[in-house]
Amino acid sequence: MPQLTFERVEKKYLLTPAQLDALAPLLHRHMQMDQYGRHTICNVYYDTPDFRLIRTSLQKPVYKEKLRLRSYGVPGPGDTVFVELKKKYRGVVYKRRTALELTAAERWLAGSGPAPEGQIPREIDYVQSLYRTVPAVFLAYDRVALFGRQDPNLRLTLDEHIRWRTAALAQYKNRVAKGFVVTVALLPLMVQMVILLVNGSLGTGVAVMGAFGLVRFRSLPGSARDIGTIFLAMAVGLATGTGYLGVAALLVAAAGLAEVALLASPFGDGDARERELKITVPETLEYEDAFDDLFERYTDKLELQSVKTSGMGSVFELKYRVRMRRDVSHKAFLDALRCRNGNLPIQLCHTDTQEGVL
Repeated sequence: MPQLTFERVEKKYLLTPAQLDALAPLLHRHMQMDQYGRHTICNVYYDTPDFRLIRTSLQKPVYKEKLRLRSYGVPGPGDTVFVELKKKYRGVVYKRRTALELTAAERWLAGSGPAPEGQIPREIDYVQSLYRTVPAVFLAYDRVALFGRQDPNLRLTLDEHIRWRTAALAQYKNRVAKGFVVTVALLPLMVQMVILLVNGSLGTGVAVMGAFGLVRFRSLPGSARDIGTIFLAMAVGLATGTGYLGVAALLVAAAGLAEVALLASPFGDGDARERELKITVPETLEYEDAFDDLFERYTDKLELQSVKTSGMGSVFELKYRVRMRRDVSHKAFLDALRCRNGNLPIQLCHTDTQEGVL
């Protein structure tokens, strides 16, 4: 079971690469690496809209506290994360945390999901009710943790490649269709060609801007590959219109070969066992736990993505993202679900059947 409470005295230093190199022999002599080796730590820090917690912390008061969502590695739905309350009083750091699934943790902190049982969740709930925090900053780094050879309680961590952002603060990995990934890989080639063709001409630049704006904002949204194809056609049209027929032919050949190679490769492929599951259930069915045993038997990862009503509220449509267990029968899974939902419609499909819309 992971440790949930900590009491430490922490000292932090900023080292240059030269200083770290000079320190390395001493570290090797007196410290040893822990069992996890080099690993990535991801944090989402919660704060008030006016950043009250971090402003208070920077004033170095006798007592200060922070709330964060922490994971070891980049988590996905279904992975375990820690909701952590970190306090410092008279130079001593106290950390109290609770472990739960990523989606459940985010919903709990957002106020849209239930809190776990226990003393630590009650303390975190109190902090949330007091400050009404929201996700404020994402902070990640690569860590190597060492402990003393003579004194295992002596702990030293080295953090590098520190990165942060204040937008798109969800911790989980985004899942997109392969066509979207391929289009993103090809777009720089097309944009570079457009820039080379414009080549400082103000008139040509304005014409290109208008043409691309017309395509994007006066057309129905399409899949990633649709939009990529339109951009390619626009770039080829620009090349031919300005007399660069050879460049147009080269662009078509290069983009075509690159797309064929990317589509034929595993680049951008998701987990082959992941599926999107849609189940229609009657309004009288308590769907929250109606399928738990079946999900346990046939899947090893599950995320409920949405619930919506249909038929004037007579049925619910449940949308899940699941990862099927190896060597299980999909038909047997569907047959078992049909027994529970009254044989209403069920759909099980690959997650990449619907491409991302640009």
